[in-house]
Amino acid sequence: MAVEAAECLSALRGVQIALNHNVRKLQLETDSQILFYALRNPKPDISLFGSLVQEILDLRSSFEDLKFSWIRRVGNYVAHYLASLALSLEEPLFSGSLPTSCVDSFYADLQAY
Repeated sequence: MAVEAAECLSALRGVQIALNHNVRKLQLETDSQILFYALRNPKPDISLFGSLVQEILDLRSSFEDLKFSWIRRVGNYVAHYLASLALSLEEPLFSGSLPTSCVDSFYADLQAY
């Protein structure tokens, strides 16, 4: 799977999780400019990436407010830490809280702003 499609798939899963937990307002942050611009200015695209973008956009009406924003990679340590952690797990893990092992990454993100 291409990097852009993997990034988009993880964004889609995040949106789906938020929807399943009755989140009404969501801000989806990505450090992928390609994904950000595809969500902000969608164009017809029959690739895997394009269909995943369309799935996210189709879910938009399920939220009271769904915003997309691009952030610098330097401000996204927590997301990268969690992605690395997820790759090392044999089963998906979602507990609804931040694992204590990524607290340092969380503070690094705060300092980046």
